[in-house]
Amino acid sequence: MTASPTHVTLAAATVATVTLDGVWPWVRVKNLIASAAQPVYFTVGSTLNPPADPTVAGNGTFACGADIADEEMAPVPEQTAPAVVKLISGGTPTISVRGFDRYSVTAN
Repeated sequence: MTASPTHVTLAAATVATVTLDGVWPWVRVKNLIASAAQPVYFTVGSTLNPPADPTVAGNGTFACGADIADEEMAPVPEQTAPAVVKLISGGTPTISVRGFDRYSVTAN
């Protein structure tokens, strides 16, 4: 498990998995460096119910835009276990993954 937030540089067309410590109702994926001008696609689950592997531009995925500071939030379906986020991109962007409590507007 990794602390929230965590920063990851993705390898093109390769699934990366981030398991956040703590239990979060939401996760936020933010593009920090748009080095390859490609969106980031991701799926969300938990250690009890891991998400499926995402595909580039695939159905059933959330999408974070390719520009710097683009971000996307997604709910964690199982909120009694640590969040698991699987990510993929056609490029090599650096992204931030953060656990987020949307209702109290606090993040770790």
